[in-house]
Amino acid sequence: MHPYTHANARAQEELRRYNYVTPKNYLDFINNYKRALAGNRKEVDDMSQRLSGGLQKLEQAALEVDAMQKELSEAKVRARLCVFTCATEQLMCCLGARASQE
Repeated sequence: MHPYTHANARAQEELRRYNYVTPKNYLDFINNYKRALAGNRKEVDDMSQRLSGGLQKLEQAALEVDAMQKELSEAKVRARLCVFTCATEQLMCCLGARASQE
C-alpha cells in the first residue's frame, strides 16, 4: 500500500475526514493558467481602449465632415447667387441701353 493511502486511511479513521493531496504539476498548471489569463485580460483591455479611441476619432471626423459639407453647400449657393446676380446686372444694363436708344 502506498504511504499516502495508509496515512489517508488513518486520518479518515481518527479525524473522520478525507485527506486530499494535489499534485505539484497540477498546482503549477493552475498558476500558469492564472498568469496567462491575467496577461490575456490586459491585452484585451489594451485592444479595447485602442478601439474605443479609434471610434472616438471616427465620430469626431464624421462631425467635422458634416460641418464642412454644410459650409460647402452654402458656398455653392453663394457662388450661384453671384453668377445670377452678375447675369441679372448685365441683363439690366442691356435693357437700360435698349430703353435709352428707343
